[in-house]
Amino acid sequence: MESRIYFHDFLAGMRKGKGVNLERLSSGLCSAEMLSRIEAGERMPDKLMRDRLMERLGFENDGFEDYLQPEEYEVWQTQEKLLRAVEAKETAEAERLLGLLEQADRKENAVLSQFCLAMRAQLMQYQGASEKELREAFREALSLTVPDIPAGKWEGRLLAVQEWNLLMEYIHYGADAGSVAAKGFAGTYTAQAVEALLTAMQSSGMDDYSYAKIFPKAVYYLCLERMKSPLDSAACRRLLRICAEAVENLRSCMRMYWLCELLEAMERILEIYVGLLKADFREPAPASFGQAWNRLMGETVKTQPAADRAEGEAEEPGAPEQTDDLESLSVLATQIREWRGTLTGIYREYGIAEYMENFCYLYSQTKNYRIGDVVRKRRRMLGMSAQELCGGICSEKSLRRLENNKVKTQRAIWGELFTKLGLSPEYHRESIVTERYEAINIYRSAKGAMNNYDMEKCHHLLQRLEELVNTDILANRQELKSMDSICRLNKGEITADECMIGLQEALLQNVESVTLIGVEGTGDGELPKRGVEGGAIAEPCAHENNNSGQAWISIHVSPLSESTCKLLNRLGTERYARWCGRGTNHPPIRLKNHMSSFYQGWRRETRDRVVKKEPKKS
Repeated sequence: MESRIYFHDFLAGMRKGKGVNLERLSSGLCSAEMLSRIEAGERMPDKLMRDRLMERLGFENDGFEDYLQPEEYEVWQTQEKLLRAVEAKETAEAERLLGLLEQADRKENAVLSQFCLAMRAQLMQYQGASEKELREAFREALSLTVPDIPAGKWEGRLLAVQEWNLLMEYIHYGADAGSVAAKGFAGTYTAQAVEALLTAMQSSGMDDYSYAKIFPKAVYYLCLERMKSPLDSAACRRLLRICAEAVENLRSCMRMYWLCELLEAMERILEIYVGLLKADFREPAPASFGQAWNRLMGETVKTQPAADRAEGEAEEPGAPEQTDDLESLSVLATQIREWRGTLTGIYREYGIAEYMENFCYLYSQTKNYRIGDVVRKRRRMLGMSAQELCGGICSEKSLRRLENNKVKTQRAIWGELFTKLGLSPEYHRESIVTERYEAINIYRSAKGAMNNYDMEKCHHLLQRLEELVNTDILANRQELKSMDSICRLNKGEITADECMIGLQEALLQNVESVTLIGVEGTGDGELPKRGVEGGAIAEPCAHENNNSGQAWISIHVSPLSESTCKLLNRLGTERYARWCGRGTNHPPIRLKNHMSSFYQGWRRETRDRVVKKEPKKS
């Protein structure tokens, strides 16, 4: 078992675990020989290539820390500024930033060039370009990394979320996507192509968070195309089911991409379906929302490939097929209208657009840090001198140049510095660090079991996981300890106070003698400063007009690992840790609470369908 797991180890482990050959993964990005050298650790690709390779293997990059060299960090910052300019429809600023990125693309980086062309296509959408112009813009962007896509050779391909999106936009604007009519899909040619695309996505092996970014949009586009032709009862039922699957995916990931659009589509389809059923009226059966939703979800749309399930884990069967009636559809329609009204009210209150107007969210990342900044801040936090830190690793002059982001630093050097500072230099795309695909699957299954309150299954999977991962790695010890504490609490084996102790023990493995002291809200948004043991300062940050009594706590002991941030957030139900200087903009507390309540209520209604047993009494 490796003691250090870097990008090339993780990449090779995930590719082999998924049974993907070098040619299939590298297609359109680099040669198979080059990918082989990358996996051997002989070549280190830039951040854009690293991200694209992992996205093709189904791993989301946003939400996980990346430590960047100065030049990579500058490119990323420019990308983020461009995304904000495009979202704000600031055309002049977007054009200026596009020019900077095109100058930075001196090495003809296909991924960066594709990003620039995708942003130009979005600006063209704002400016009212014709369908032909937009179709050509998306074709040009897509062909940089998927050159054979216009010929319809996209089934069975490994594509990143961004590539799936470009393909979907290309088809949406009337592209010839090859022969899809023979697949048995109904509707217009574009509707058939979108449905074939949806089928390809479902078998692509994306993780749930990546899937949540693109699947709801594809479902919405399918509904738009299918509703251009008359729908029969079977078509209505299928579209409603696939919409419900998309909403369930969003619920499980706590995301809201295309949610308003999906609910609006469901309302329209329900109206059509009710009209069709009225012609064949029968006595309605009493129905609750949970019963009606379970009936709607009678067929599982997304199936988990056998290779992506933990060993010995059976595929969950869908609920038995049942006939819908007017009463059930009426209950569904009422609840969906209520959800839509709630979301509309929240969005208007906070000045947020109700509908998705662009796809910038597919490219946005928030947790990228310059290696030098991390080393400097952590060294000062621990009160270490430059001489103490660099001893046996590098010269003091080299350390100063690193901390001032003047040089590109070898991985071996900054890895040793991180270790001495109590930080984990390993590469990971889950909260555990491992190069074993089996361990990743077991971890995901354990998280799913915990989310569905199946604590017996979760406990069993955690025991298996502990045997597979390297517990010498700090992030692994923390995650296993915290998940075990929460699992045992929900099983009734320990009290809440004992669970808190377990979480604190996990936290203190890399935050020595630093504990969070409680903060009480005053009801008017003004919160007092409190001390944190170890000399750090906890600065409460309340959103304007926040009357919830909750607090955002900014702890000036950054940088800490992602797992540490999560642990601090778990230590109190009325605390939310926000890390200073990390560029993360959380939504206002009340909006966050609304989102949480929205999905938690949904989960209570539908938990018996997933877990196959009665929900716990609160």
